[in-house]
Amino acid sequence: MTTHSVLIAGDWRPARATGTFTAFNPALGEPLPGEFPISDWADCDAALDAATAAAAHLRTVPPETRALFLEAFARRIEVLQDELVETAHAETGLPKAPRLAEVELPRTTAQLRQGAAAVRDGSWALPTIDTKLNIRSLLAPIGPVLVFGPNNFPFAFNSVAGGDFVAAIAAGNPVIAKANTSHPGTTRLLAEEAADAALRVVAQADRGGAALALGEIDEHLARVADLAGWRNAHLDAREDAQGVEAALDVEQRRAAHRRHRGRREGDAAAHRARCVPRGGQGRGWRQSPPGGRTGRPRRLRDGGRRALRRRPG
Repeated sequence: MTTHSVLIAGDWRPARATGTFTAFNPALGEPLPGEFPISDWADCDAALDAATAAAAHLRTVPPETRALFLEAFARRIEVLQDELVETAHAETGLPKAPRLAEVELPRTTAQLRQGAAAVRDGSWALPTIDTKLNIRSLLAPIGPVLVFGPNNFPFAFNSVAGGDFVAAIAAGNPVIAKANTSHPGTTRLLAEEAADAALRVVAQADRGGAALALGEIDEHLARVADLAGWRNAHLDAREDAQGVEAALDVEQRRAAHRRHRGRREGDAAAHRARCVPRGGQGRGWRQSPPGGRTGRPRRLRDGGRRALRRRPG
């Protein structure tokens, strides 16, 4: 059985895999042709290195180039619509019509074009001018973004074509895309079209670098991870990347909370020790701070009065 390659820095290459997996047709309960690799750390490092280099280059690429890429990608998806719908249907069991062909795929291409429009008008940067404080601010690219695609939206939230991918690219960030095991063939088709669209646009712009890294990459990568609902995957990624168990992180937060609560209880106890009932004169309290001077009594909300007095000897 053929094992598919991974796409790193614009090149399809054999994966340095620790294993493989196969997509299944959920309607028939049968495996689909082809195997997909589970990349090891070597592929992860190569993808991150490529994305880091692309991030630096993308800062020099005109915004119009990113907009042209997103539009070209949308057109290529529309050309390949029939094959994409058939593949996604076989891998997910979702109905071809209206769900995939008439709803989700048009939504996906619309997102790509909306991203292109946002690139051109710069609205995503949210430029702000505070004339009172003389402060100017705007959002800027942050570097490689790892996108995890969910299992139930093979197009609109796909790691290589969905809204999260579009937002990252529109803002000038290269993407490392992790294919979902429920629809790897669909993701591969989208990656092929994205890579081809990027190469065509880049060729027109004197060959720059738009980096896509696709494969079943274990969740070890990137400072920024957009997970589209993959909370557990994010926890696994953070544990592997930082070498910290989630349980330890939770315990540290609990310990900090206990310390904070202890300080609050200690402060309350110290306050009670400084306060004595004001016998026979209403429900108020008389507070005697160390070194304080007797002051004018103040009426409290409950009708009592508070007077400051010097603490005895």
